[in-house]
Amino acid sequence: MLRYALRRPWALLGLGGAWAQPALPRDTDTVALGPGYGLQVYYTLRRGIISTVPLTRWHLAFEVAPRGAAIRTNHAANVTVYKTRRDTTSWASLGLEDTTERLYDDLCRWTQGALNRTANPNNPADFGWGLYNPSTRIVTGDSLYILQVGQTYYKVWIKELRDNAYYLRTAALDGSGELNTTVPKSLAASAKFVYYDISAGQALALEPPAAEWDLLFTQYVAFVTPPSGGPAVPYSVVGVFQNPAVRVARVRLTQQANPDTLTLTAYTLDSCLSTIGHDWKEWDGTQWRLADTLYFLVRDGAGALWRLRFIGFEGHSTGRLLMEKVRLADPTSLRTDQTLTPGHIYPQPAQTELNLHAPFPLRTVELYGLSGQLAYRWEALAGAEVRLTRPPFLPSGLYFLRLIGETQEQWAKVILE
Repeated sequence: MLRYALRRPWALLGLGGAWAQPALPRDTDTVALGPGYGLQVYYTLRRGIISTVPLTRWHLAFEVAPRGAAIRTNHAANVTVYKTRRDTTSWASLGLEDTTERLYDDLCRWTQGALNRTANPNNPADFGWGLYNPSTRIVTGDSLYILQVGQTYYKVWIKELRDNAYYLRTAALDGSGELNTTVPKSLAASAKFVYYDISAGQALALEPPAAEWDLLFTQYVAFVTPPSGGPAVPYSVVGVFQNPAVRVARVRLTQQANPDTLTLTAYTLDSCLSTIGHDWKEWDGTQWRLADTLYFLVRDGAGALWRLRFIGFEGHSTGRLLMEKVRLADPTSLRTDQTLTPGHIYPQPAQTELNLHAPFPLRTVELYGLSGQLAYRWEALAGAEVRLTRPPFLPSGLYFLRLIGETQEQWAKVILE
């Protein structure tokens, strides 16, 4: 079901009757891409916005991984890549008449940029723009491209990748302004990509270290089916990419379903970079509408599990979007060094009461079943030593306690009989 953006920013699904699980605490956060979506925003689920980058600051992105050779393109900044029929011996005479097709970044694999799309899938040494020689450990460029930036055209030859640096040759179509530039991976060694401004001939370190962000909010080009139908066409959209270390599952619930019952048991986490993507919103011709039963289960780079839902989008004027996020319990990810020892929680098994001796003052304690569903919550606690009364409706079995302080958190296992 769709709802109008910002009309009901806290439209929550019903929780049922007295036997329903308590609602998980929900946080809201705002991400602003600016007027015209002029910013790219790097975001971590734990701490929020890490950094922002002007969308038009770069044109090409070069993979930094030691064995990586992906080259992606900033299509949303009005950049178009054309494949040509010429090889590198035709550099001097290359022109628009030599173009054969437009190339676009893959929206599932970070390692498949526009300049990699022509690679032979049956040849692991073929990176599209060049071929890898295992004897020399050099990727030698064998392709010429034309890059259009606005109304300006450049011819581009990625000459080689060796010693962890890309070597480029660029010029205007008439041969003027020719540059031979080095783009070293070491410029952004902890990031996923190092960037290049072709108009300035400058390599740039723009993104934060890969370990510091989970999601990238950005404008990008996707293939979209027109409202009137027909084949999908490239179209500029606003959406979310995920870090290569992050995994996401899309979950569409019915209007009557309780999102707090969601667990991973019925869903598969996906590594595709645009699993969240852009279609959590829809333009109806007059305003944006959001799908209020579309949720995303997200395993962040640190291994924590989250639930996301978009609850507001203001569009082109501000680029602001609002999202609801919930930190989920995930017993499958617990390590023994994250849990309290039996001496800190007793009696075990517990019947009607449970005593806790926590290493920090407690505010809240939450009880989760084996599937990760919240079963009960004790709130407004004070002190590190508390006594919890068992609700009479909880069945016997193994549970996980989540101990929450002002700034600390810890887990404990408990058996109820």
